[in-house]
Amino acid sequence: HTIWFSQVAGWKLAAPPVQYTPDNLFEYIDGGADAFLQFDFDELLTASYVNAQKVEVTVDIYRHRSAARAFGIYTQERPPGSVALPIGTEGNAGPDHLEFVAGPAYVKLAQAGGKETSFLRVFADKIAAGLPGTREPPPVLKCFPPKGKRPRAEKLAARNFLGHAFLHDAVAAPYQIEGTPFRLFAIEGKDEGDARAMVQRYSAAA
Repeated sequence: HTIWFSQVAGWKLAAPPVQYTPDNLFEYIDGGADAFLQFDFDELLTASYVNAQKVEVTVDIYRHRSAARAFGIYTQERPPGSVALPIGTEGNAGPDHLEFVAGPAYVKLAQAGGKETSFLRVFADKIAAGLPGTREPPPVLKCFPPKGKRPRAEKLAARNFLGHAFLHDAVAAPYQIEGTPFRLFAIEGKDEGDARAMVQRYSAAA
């Protein structure tokens, strides 16, 4: 499992990476596991690096069934309107944490100690370079017109969109034009027949 944890000069792994699966993810993120399982979570690999000054950087690599699913859980946790970082497909950061998505991996980094210097970007760039998969966001995002759209506030839903079990693979984008807030959403079917079936069932429910 160390294949995803790049070597960083001056740092060493405190211990071998630990793996979590859909069956025991709740042991690591009690209360948050269900959200990840909704997005077809496959496994979590987590490890911590330390340097000579005892600064610790924890790297959590959540692997999902597809790049779209990884990007989906990332949008659920991304602060709306945050500044995008050019890491992998996209990233964002705070003073002691950094998150990014690359291919089917959603990566979360946290730093403990050494507050005067953040090492997270160095680790993020190294980890991202070793991850496989696309660096393009889901193509469906291109269908939303830019006028009035809140920046970087789209949220993807894997299933149970709008409370309906038959609506899956949806994107909701918040807008505000002339003081009026509203949402636009797009839902992707597996094929034309699936899309038509969702429209018919939604029309009946509405």
